Formats: sequence, C-alpha cells, structure tokens
Amino acid sequence: MKFNMRYAQMTLLLLTPMLMLPLSANSSVNNDPVFNQGTIIGKVFHDANVNGYLDDGETGIPGVRIATVTGLVLETDGYGRFHIPDGITSILPYGQNQLLKLDISSLPQGAKITTENPRLMRLSNSGLNKINFGIVF
Repeated sequence: MKFNMRYAQMTLLLLTPMLMLPLSANSSVNNDPVFNQGTIIGKVFHDANVNGYLDDGETGIPGVRIATVTGLVLETDGYGRFHIPDGITSILPYGQNQLLKLDISSLPQGAKITTENPRLMRLSNSGLNKINFGIVF
C-alpha cells in the first residue's frame, strides 16, 4: 500500500486546524542472519485413519531414519519427531526445493507409508517448514 503524503497532510489539517506538523517517516530493512535461516520440523506418525494427515491422538513412531539429498541422515526421537535446525539448513538454502525421504528399512515390519515418500517442499526462510510422514501397520 502506497502512503499518500498530501492526503495525510490535508487530513491532519482538517482534523486539527491549530496544529500544523509535517509528517515524515524513515525506515530501513536490514538483512538479519537469524531470520534468513529456515528450520525443518516434522513427525513420523501412525496414521490410524489412513488419511495422510497428522490428526489429534495419532502417535509418533520412534527410531525412523530420514535422509536429505545432501546426505544428512536424521532419526526420529521417542515421539516420532525430527528437525533440521537453522544452523544446519545453510546446506539447505531457502527458496529452493528440498527433498526428504524415509528409510523404509527403518520402519516397523509390515508398515506402509500413507503420505508421499519422498516429500518435496520449498524451504522458506525465517520460519518453520513442516513435513510429516504417515505410516500404517
């Protein structure tokens, strides 16, 4: 939205005829290294209703390995969660597509994946990027 200085001055004059102050503002946008990094979070979960989405009450699956195209291999924690912290995402530049893949040999026996595998996403900076994997067995 463009700021119209003449409109603001006229409005100010109409609202306060005794007070005549010029309006001005300066702003700058600086590059902040903390906010230029992106974090990837996610969960490998037991997809009880086989809909491919993490719903309330669906539990995580621990010990599942996830690999990135850069060779980074993660393992889910006791609750099925994983993350790639912002310090490591420098090898995963934001604004580009990222690929994460479940290692099917680390899944429980008889498990089937209910979501895409591998998962593709565009990594955005200064925020959390979420990828969940659903499993049914």
